[in-house]
Amino acid sequence: MTGVNFTATSTQSAQIVPCPPSGTTNVTIVDFSYTPDNVTISANGIVKWTNNGLSIHTVTSGTPPTQDGKFNSGDLGTGGTVCVQFPAPGTYPYFCIPHSFMIGSVTVTAPAAVVIRFASLDNTQETTGVGSAAKGAGVLAVDTATGRIAGFLVHNVTNTTQSHIHVGARGVAGGILVPLAPVSAGSPNLYAVPDNTFFPNPATDVASFLAGNLYFNVHSSNPLGAAGEIRGQIDLP
Repeated sequence: MTGVNFTATSTQSAQIVPCPPSGTTNVTIVDFSYTPDNVTISANGIVKWTNNGLSIHTVTSGTPPTQDGKFNSGDLGTGGTVCVQFPAPGTYPYFCIPHSFMIGSVTVTAPAAVVIRFASLDNTQETTGVGSAAKGAGVLAVDTATGRIAGFLVHNVTNTTQSHIHVGARGVAGGILVPLAPVSAGSPNLYAVPDNTFFPNPATDVASFLAGNLYFNVHSSNPLGAAGEIRGQIDLP
């Protein structure tokens, strides 16, 4: 049967919700333990507890014997279930009121934030005084939690030799951060970030990206193009 008298005393950090047909992180209650007793989910995730034992148990937030008021399943008999949604990051300990030695926790992590920024490339952003009428455009998407990146660059530079993402503020020449790869031999003007690429130093490089201190640079064998023929700061939201 399903547990009764469910109460949710806070809607800010955790709340009891109807159990969806799928998409939950599942915890089994059996033999006087929660299995697994510690789970990690993303914010807004739902944990479902099912009592497969013969005794009555509860899923009650807090540290025994003290309830913290975030959620309380009430008594769950055999087959009883309860689902709790966790909108806010944090760690949520819980226990069983009739059996205070039964404890568990839910760790909620912040959702990944993917930030996308664009760049317009031309010769005026280069620091070498190169003369070129070529133009380009690029986009870079960054998972700010992990430093994983994706993106591409298209341009009309002739005699292209290579393209990169560099680190450097606008008007400042900087070192290569991530090499880009031509999409195909037949597309010398379309470059992309290789699949499953991460920033070399995620925390530092994500901070540089968010500060607008990364740029695309297209190199060529044209006069003064070796150091870069066109450049575009990746700072357009």
